[in-house]
Amino acid sequence: MKKLILFFIAFSLLATSCQTEKQEVTLGIDLQNSFIGDKVEVSLDGEVVMNGFFTTNDLLGVCLPDGILRMKCLTGKHHIEVRINDTYYKQQKFIVQRDLYYAVRFDRISGNITFIPFDEPFFYD
Repeated sequence: MKKLILFFIAFSLLATSCQTEKQEVTLGIDLQNSFIGDKVEVSLDGEVVMNGFFTTNDLLGVCLPDGILRMKCLTGKHHIEVRINDTYYKQQKFIVQRDLYYAVRFDRISGNITFIPFDEPFFYD
């Protein structure tokens, strides 16, 4: 009986020590290249976080003023979805472990949407 109790205590300690505590970090989403008056909707974990018409500033390479988003999120798994002009769509699951900045780029010719993760904010921040 004592061995069984010790086993359950040891198992409980091991199970709780393996769980990682979620931390709050910064997540950045930047609409960058090739937007020209495009209707864009960005959702994070099913919640719309950016919605409107966007044009890239050719000098800085980002949509100003509303194409730069900084928000707090918890470490762990997340899901981003981008819709452009109700025609082009891309989604991706990703894991956040520390501050993360996503560049969202659009190729008008192919309709390709690209997500590029960076560890540091962009120079125009």
